[in-house]
Amino acid sequence: MESLRSDSRDASGEPVDPPDPLAARIRKTMLEPFLLLGIDRKWCIAQGAIVITFAAGLRNGWVLLAALVTHPVLWLAVRRDPDQIRCYAKYSRQGDYYEPRQLLRQKINARPRGFARGMPC
Repeated sequence: MESLRSDSRDASGEPVDPPDPLAARIRKTMLEPFLLLGIDRKWCIAQGAIVITFAAGLRNGWVLLAALVTHPVLWLAVRRDPDQIRCYAKYSRQGDYYEPRQLLRQKINARPRGFARGMPC
């Protein structure tokens, strides 16, 4: 493992000030989302589970070929915009209208955050 500290010295032989001890190296892989087979890990696992469930329920192995159709569609969507599916999943729970009296555990058509979401009025 590399050390962040270097033993560099100036021309007189005195050690140069050490780098900031709180500095950390940032690698490109730390900034990118974790992808599995080119799509988001959760969506890849969900896609596999759904296809396998349908294949087992129908007792037909040919249904597994549906993954050859759905996976490229998800891959193209992630390639175009990596956050598209995550944003859709988040905002799909927001409705086009809001109930005048909110329920405590309301999932669909809940009020936006900051507008007494989850609070009975």
